Amino acid sequence: MEQLSLEIVAEIVSYLDYVDQENVYVSSRQFFHARAFTMFLAIEERTKWLQRHHNARRIPRNELLSHNAFLRLANRTFTATRPSQETTKALATYYANELIAAWMVPVNVHGYELRYNDSLEDQRLYQERYPLLERLGTILRWIGGGRQVAQVVQEWLDTKWEEIKEENEVLEFINPDYDLPSTNIMLQPHQTKILRGLEFLALFPIIYYAPQDAASEQPDSRISANAWQHPGFHRLKLWLSIPEMWNMEIRHLEIRQFLVPQWRVYRQVAQRPMLQVVLFRSAEFVSFAQQVLKHIRTIETSAPYINPYRGARYWYEEGFVASALHWNFYLLSFPGQYISLFEKIFVDIIRGYIHIFGTDTLSWLVLNIVFFVKDKAPALRELISQTVMSELLIFGYDYLHPQARHAVVELSPYGTRMRGVTRDKRAEDQPPRGPEFS
Repeated sequence: MEQLSLEIVAEIVSYLDYVDQENVYVSSRQFFHARAFTMFLAIEERTKWLQRHHNARRIPRNELLSHNAFLRLANRTFTATRPSQETTKALATYYANELIAAWMVPVNVHGYELRYNDSLEDQRLYQERYPLLERLGTILRWIGGGRQVAQVVQEWLDTKWEEIKEENEVLEFINPDYDLPSTNIMLQPHQTKILRGLEFLALFPIIYYAPQDAASEQPDSRISANAWQHPGFHRLKLWLSIPEMWNMEIRHLEIRQFLVPQWRVYRQVAQRPMLQVVLFRSAEFVSFAQQVLKHIRTIETSAPYINPYRGARYWYEEGFVASALHWNFYLLSFPGQYISLFEKIFVDIIRGYIHIFGTDTLSWLVLNIVFFVKDKAPALRELISQTVMSELLIFGYDYLHPQARHAVVELSPYGTRMRGVTRDKRAEDQPPRGPEFS
């Protein structure tokens, strides 16, 4: 056996199923060193297998076991051996097809994932791939394959949109006329897969699995962290695993409501960045949204090729602040809400942000908060300014740039009086203790 070349050994092994290959590669040194020779063709074969099973509800159990075995082999191989440029491209195409398969997974009309082969055991086998794919996503980020993954997925989404954009049902939801009565036209199944894919992927689990009780609203509560481990979020985590996809435009159905002159509800096709839609839905439960931010921060720190660089202003922070304040002001519109609950959102945003991102970009957070509340009523601005300033004096005032300090003070209609809260005039002119503001 030692006299055979690695190419011949790889040719012999390629006739085995991936479950058997797992055992073969650990049986001898020669088999172990031959595994890299079989991976390129194996990746292409698995990519074609995924394309054949998009939107399929029945996959033989032996194929599920084989696919999971392939993922374990790929992780072990490329953790120790950096793939070539051609293999990296093939691996990115394969990973993109895994994302597409997760987007197209069969669901019921409410977005709940259906069981494969009508079997709980087969469904469990299918879902075993998600943790393995998360690890493979880490490898792709480190070898710089994220941009190629995003390109393949974007081309697929554009192709699917071209197929349905001229169909009559879809045309009803493109630029609807708000002066006319809302339509009751239903989408066809293939149209639903495209236009409600994000809803089934992310919004359904956030609505049904995110904790929505008072105890979970505490930023240091473990309830939201435990909920984030629910298997229903595996597909969402998979789509969040590539930072280059966070700002990718997704076409999906949005609901638009009008209260005057009479109550009307319209559905329209909107084009939004994928991550912003996820953050908007999760921001209704602020503590849970911070779990999402913590997760994408972990993804970001394990992606050495991502641009912008770590420590710069986070573009997704602006959308999160806007979404969290939107839900807070929406709840305030209901009679009977305590003003202390209204103040709590600002406290939670500041404390959660410092816990996740530190103080390097705290000034940007404050400027975002001021931007989204500066047009509110004077009494409301006064309350917000005092709440934010009180919290910053405890946790991060010394890390703010003078521009952010003045923004909080000027937010109040009585800004000159608020300067007494900011210790003294000389403190405002001191540079921040953190990194340089840029």
